Amino acid sequence: FYKKIREIFRKFYFLVLLFVSAVGGLWIIGYEDISKSLFWRFLGLIGFIIGLSKLHQLAVSTIREKESLSPISRETYLLWLYIELILSSVIILKLLGIYNLLATWLDFPLATIGEAPLYLSQLLKATLIGIFFYIIASLIRKLTESRGEIITENLQLRKILSKVFFYTFILIGLLASLRALGVGPSFLAVFAGTLGIGLGLGLQDLARNIVGGILIFMEGHFKVNDIITLSPNSSSPITGRIEKIDYRCVTLRTFDNIELIIPSSLLASDIVMNWTKSDTIIRKKLSVGVSYNSDPRHVERVILEEVKKHPGVLPEPEPFVVFREMGESALIFDIFIWIDQSKASPLKVPSDLNFSIWYRFKEEGIEIPYPQLDVHLKDK
Repeated sequence: FYKKIREIFRKFYFLVLLFVSAVGGLWIIGYEDISKSLFWRFLGLIGFIIGLSKLHQLAVSTIREKESLSPISRETYLLWLYIELILSSVIILKLLGIYNLLATWLDFPLATIGEAPLYLSQLLKATLIGIFFYIIASLIRKLTESRGEIITENLQLRKILSKVFFYTFILIGLLASLRALGVGPSFLAVFAGTLGIGLGLGLQDLARNIVGGILIFMEGHFKVNDIITLSPNSSSPITGRIEKIDYRCVTLRTFDNIELIIPSSLLASDIVMNWTKSDTIIRKKLSVGVSYNSDPRHVERVILEEVKKHPGVLPEPEPFVVFREMGESALIFDIFIWIDQSKASPLKVPSDLNFSIWYRFKEEGIEIPYPQLDVHLKDK
């Protein structure tokens, strides 16, 4: 500590010597009050700078120690630095005795807004208020994202809330800055009313999508990596995997590797089939027809043997075969299997089974018949 003090005095040795000589000269020629005032102000300034530097080093070292553990360390450091800069500037100006003089210099009009003058001090104050609220808003946003488990454990919902908090504090900071510029409450009320009308008329879809996004997060019907089908009862349903959920839209990647940007309001109001909401296991049905000459029990046994060989078919729940009907040209069997979509493709597994069952039928001599129609001609 003392080494740092010596280094400071060594760097500013000439200025310190000049100041001490000036104070001594004033004392000698009879300006005792001025010399005392300057001397004590100088000591107070030196003491404040040394104390501030130590406090700054302590705060920075503490923040850096927790930097790897806390994602809000950067915003905390900026807030501390901003408060430190403002307070130290005010104290140093007061110790130098020029605070009131500088305040007088800043108190002159730059322009006129309506009938009210705009002072430089008002502009400076509004700028400082805006910066302060921006830092606070950034800190609240990071704090909500990283430490918001108290509010909700849903990370996506916390991101939505963090953005809401961020823009709310930005709006409060904007209003406070306008108030510091001398903008009255009546003007702010007119501005808010005009903004509300503009939002109501021009941004209805945006507001609807934002509300839909918040509902999606709060209700928890969808999450990233879910496989969904949009409008399953329509003639052209859309199926894909959710890549990203935002407060305005949802990014869906189809199985053709096409990205679709779907408005949140559509997902919140339309019928949506979620294939993986509770788990990733789904049931698939395959159908096959065999000749009337085939033994149904033998067909069932052959099908189950081929189905159970496939690694993509789950052993539990156990696959089974249903002898659905005796059709016009064939005996119709339905095959029910369960697939874990996270490990096997719902398209590839049925295709593989169709191949293997066909070859196995050929080996076993089980015929897959063509449609047949018996025509009986009546002899007149």
